[in-house]
Amino acid sequence: MADSVQIRRATAVDIPQIAGLFRAELAREPDIPKIASWVGQYPAVTACTPDGTLVGFCYSNSFAPDIIELDNILVARTWRNQQIGARLLLAFEQCAAEHFKGIILVNSMLYKTAGAKRPAVTFYLRHGYTVALQTEASCVFVKPLPARQER
Repeated sequence: MADSVQIRRATAVDIPQIAGLFRAELAREPDIPKIASWVGQYPAVTACTPDGTLVGFCYSNSFAPDIIELDNILVARTWRNQQIGARLLLAFEQCAAEHFKGIILVNSMLYKTAGAKRPAVTFYLRHGYTVALQTEASCVFVKPLPARQER
């Protein structure tokens, strides 16, 4: 089932489905103009089923001229634990490496979600991120990106 999910760069056409999944899973209203702007300017990827249903996304925002902030990565509850998040993260990193030297992100238990939330610390550590700062409820991660290969 997860093998049929396609990971691809996000486009403006994906914004309505990104907003819908955001609302359903995070139980809050997304800032659609901001997300649309970020998807248009910075690395963003989606996970879609063969029928076009969006089941996950990852989008980013500028942190510094050469560092990108992974602003949100989300997989629909019914599609979790199938490596879709890992595939989204890898595709995002590959896109980001085209123009950026590093990634920063915050994982916090303080953000409201529709269902139970589990910390993602082991997920990010497993994918090569380092903890830069940790509090009782939040963790800031960083990861350098490989130098872009000249072709």
